[in-house]
Amino acid sequence: MAKQPLSLKVRPPRYESPRNEWRKKLHASIMSALRDKGIEYTTDQKLELRITLYLEEPQRSISR
Repeated sequence: MAKQPLSLKVRPPRYESPRNEWRKKLHASIMSALRDKGIEYTTDQKLELRITLYLEEPQRSISR
């Protein structure tokens, strides 16, 4: 029997430099959300990601 798909929504932390520090914070926020929702993921499961980014101040045009 196929498992029901799970959904997890996480608001990523604001990007900051250096990139590796931001990635650690992103990972921590995802792991926290997984624990809060009681989701367990193992390496033998397939994972599909759908990522939507909302920009606060999108650039309107590029001048050259």
